[in-house]
Amino acid sequence: VPQTVYKILANEKYIGITKYNDEVYDNIYPPIIDKALFDSIQQKLSVNKTGKRSVNITFLLRNKVVCGYCGRHLQGDSSTARNGKLRFYYKCAGRKKHKDCNLRVIRQQELDDFVSQVTYEVFCTDENITLIANKVLEVQAQRNKSDSVLQMLHKRLYDTDKALTNVMSAIEQGIITKTTKERLAALENEKEDIETKIAVEETRRQRTFNKEEIERFLRTEFKDDPQLYLQHILDKVVVYDNKIEIFYKYTNTVPDDSNNERRGYFSSQCEIKINKAKRSMQELDITIDQTIHFEVLYVINRRHKLRFNLEKTPTTPHGAD
Repeated sequence: VPQTVYKILANEKYIGITKYNDEVYDNIYPPIIDKALFDSIQQKLSVNKTGKRSVNITFLLRNKVVCGYCGRHLQGDSSTARNGKLRFYYKCAGRKKHKDCNLRVIRQQELDDFVSQVTYEVFCTDENITLIANKVLEVQAQRNKSDSVLQMLHKRLYDTDKALTNVMSAIEQGIITKTTKERLAALENEKEDIETKIAVEETRRQRTFNKEEIERFLRTEFKDDPQLYLQHILDKVVVYDNKIEIFYKYTNTVPDDSNNERRGYFSSQCEIKINKAKRSMQELDITIDQTIHFEVLYVINRRHKLRFNLEKTPTTPHGAD
């Protein structure tokens, strides 16, 4: 299927669904195609695109894992065991593509499970859930009082419409070049994106959430969709042969010797066995940030940017390089 036709066939707006920032809205556009027909088409497209023998595997830390030696990202990789079973790994791009890095591969399931566990234990305590919920209510109240977001979006829409008018005027005068065509396509895409954001913002304002709803959501969100949660709250995971560092998004300066605000600090309680083979069993020190301010995107069918204070006294850093 040609790419343009594929995009049309896969566009969920035809069944009344709009996605924005990983949120799904089903009440913004009226459906013009029967959902059963749409689902049937998607199934056929999936078979044609990936083939019947393809394996669907989710790497929770996609685009988040970085090599501590060469600085490149670790990519998903797989190999086939002697019994024919597929095994999945994170493998440094420096080793996979450039052949200039010797970082060992790490099993995908083990690293995903470990980072998920640490993140859950740091953020999903009763104390922190209550703290986050209170901040969400605060942000929600501030947002509902302010029209600044909608005003900004409408201003962008006005500017985009004005630019579109200018491009169309040039085309009507016979100025038809590759540049004008590309500019027209870019502006049309930008206008569609802005209109979607306006619709989403207006939908957000139609209801608010109480503290009980927010806390209930936070208690289940991580287990229901750990990939979404980790993509929002993780800055990066840095992997070495003898340690793993987990960096969350935060805004304070971490109190360690380097005074580097993008660095967490060591927690001796966190360990992971990176290789189950008895001869190469190795314990890794884990660096995690347990301190004060984080910037996090929170989801309850709506998305807010907020800052919250964990109010947790950090342990003394140890083992830092």
